[in-house]
Amino acid sequence: MNPRLKDIRKFYNLTQAIFGGSVGVSASAISDIEKGKNNLTDQMIKLVCNEYNVNEEWLRHGTGEMFKPTDNSLIEQLAAKHKIGFYGKKAVEMLANVKEEDMEVVENLINNFFEKCLEERQIAATATTPNTQPTTAAAEPTAQPTQPPTEPPTTAATDPTTELLKQMQAQMAAMQAETNARITELQTTHATEIAEIKQTNAKLASENAEQAKTITQLQADKITMLESKHAEEIAQLQEQAKKTTADNNNLEQELQQLEEEERLRKKKHPLPISISLEETEQVN
Repeated sequence: MNPRLKDIRKFYNLTQAIFGGSVGVSASAISDIEKGKNNLTDQMIKLVCNEYNVNEEWLRHGTGEMFKPTDNSLIEQLAAKHKIGFYGKKAVEMLANVKEEDMEVVENLINNFFEKCLEERQIAATATTPNTQPTTAAAEPTAQPTQPPTEPPTTAATDPTTELLKQMQAQMAAMQAETNARITELQTTHATEIAEIKQTNAKLASENAEQAKTITQLQADKITMLESKHAEEIAQLQEQAKKTTADNNNLEQELQQLEEEERLRKKKHPLPISISLEETEQVN
């Protein structure tokens, strides 16, 4: 899934910072996702699919087309409203996909095209209009000042092609205005959604911080309780060890005393080196 996110960003030729900003995360977050350090959340998948018209099935599993089918309902409505044919609709679709930074160039090209068409139509109309200047016989061959030929007045309204071009230009301007309004509306909607998501993330972060603080406090309390309990047990064991040591010392003293008494008894009543069994019994 993560490499496909990079494919989307590269397709639109966006930096990690711009791409991340459009879905409410930082450039480093996009970098970590593309490198496989982190995974896409369900929330971010929804944002990417809505923002860039991506097929969610393709993003999640790599199946199907990369992009969802284009919704041409708005274009169809505009075409029906302004009575635009097949090629006109195609032109509107191409205009709708033009990047904002390139729109000025496209508008200049369209304006230049229409101006050139109007100019050529006017020239053609002027060339095909006969010169019907009235001529009068001169009474005397007097020299008359040379007057430049007067061009017949031509109006674009009398030329059906010129009128059609003007109508097309007006229709294109109206459709462009409606398209821009729709784009602005979508951008506002996405901005609101992103703001809500950021607010939710901040709230979750705050709750997580509180939970972490509570867990830390509970762990500290438990450690303190265990240390106190173990300290009591250790004190009891130490007391038992002291008592056991004292008992051992007493036993050693008693043993030494018994050994000393035995030694003194043997010293007072030594046994003869050779003695018969009967004598030993008699002595006893």
